[in-house]
Amino acid sequence: MRMLRVAIAFWVSAVAVLAASYGAFASERTTAALVNGTNITTANVTATVDVRAKSLGPGFCGVRISGEGETVQLSAPPFVWSKWQVLFSHIGRASARISTSVNCDTGALFQVRFFR
Repeated sequence: MRMLRVAIAFWVSAVAVLAASYGAFASERTTAALVNGTNITTANVTATVDVRAKSLGPGFCGVRISGEGETVQLSAPPFVWSKWQVLFSHIGRASARISTSVNCDTGALFQVRFFR
């Protein structure tokens, strides 16, 4: 019986460590609108901050998204979201200012996805 309790305690501890390292406790992945100069603070997890964009006009729009010393450049498709792109990775809590720029006349919308 004692061996069973020790095995169960070990298993619960291992699951708790794994879940905490993947942000399963007290954090959730969130998607938010992104405007130039947005500040984000992530949860205390190991994860990525992802971004995407869509053109507001009838054609593709060149966009640039920067944060934490990294830059993503992509052609935002018209009226539909691009695929998610990793902007940067982090270990533990991170705060970042994310900037955007649009290289077309019609404009673009941006989103950011991260663990909060």
